[in-house]
Amino acid sequence: MLDPLATAGLPGYLLIEGLAEILARVVSPYIGDHRTLPSEDALAETVAARLVQLGDLLAADPAHTMHTMHTMHNKDSAALRLDLARLSSLSHTEWLARDGNPYAVKGWLLANELAAVTGVRKMTATVALWPTLWAHIDRGDTRLGSAARLRGMWAHLRGAHRGELPDEPAAGIRLLLGSWGLISPVTASPAQVHAAVHAVNRSWGAGLPMLGGLGLADIRELISAAVASGPVVSGPAINDRAADVQPVLPSMPVH
Repeated sequence: MLDPLATAGLPGYLLIEGLAEILARVVSPYIGDHRTLPSEDALAETVAARLVQLGDLLAADPAHTMHTMHTMHNKDSAALRLDLARLSSLSHTEWLARDGNPYAVKGWLLANELAAVTGVRKMTATVALWPTLWAHIDRGDTRLGSAARLRGMWAHLRGAHRGELPDEPAAGIRLLLGSWGLISPVTASPAQVHAAVHAVNRSWGAGLPMLGGLGLADIRELISAAVASGPVVSGPAINDRAADVQPVLPSMPVH
């Protein structure tokens, strides 16, 4: 059931964080899947552009970072939240989830484990990883996605934003999310990075197909680049070779 009353009391910062999650859910399969699907691609591009427009509208509301939405009973606010609910529902359909490539999205897997280890919300971890993942894709890491499709989607997002954004997708998404108040560093100690890396490998790698060829060194590079260094905590020596374990079923569902 789609009803704007369901989100009327949602704090503004969580509403815009939810919008970012819908955006990630739309653009990540599009970029991670190397196939060209004209109808599905056109729908994803349109939905993603509309989400950027809605994000800009939310960010322009001075209440969006407040604990409660000052405009939650406003007619325009209700229409916006209903629009978001519709787009969120649409993002779960086969048209946008791109059936046929269930492991196209790697970011959720890393974000889930990073959030669990550091104690931050999943979207906080996702936002921290987002520019790093896009930078690797843009440099040609085909295991994470298509550079050409990333550039194509970024052109749509950039064109929908009310401000100026750079051509480079990784720098651009950082600025876009920052303009919505969403960029906040995730701090992790070396021991936490180590724990997150091995949690990702244990749950999603070690012979399982989800990571698509990403190894421990790749996972460590992505997570380390996405987090700020925290204090060194004494503990056992870090040894990536110790992660050569038998595959286990994922402990958390793929988003």
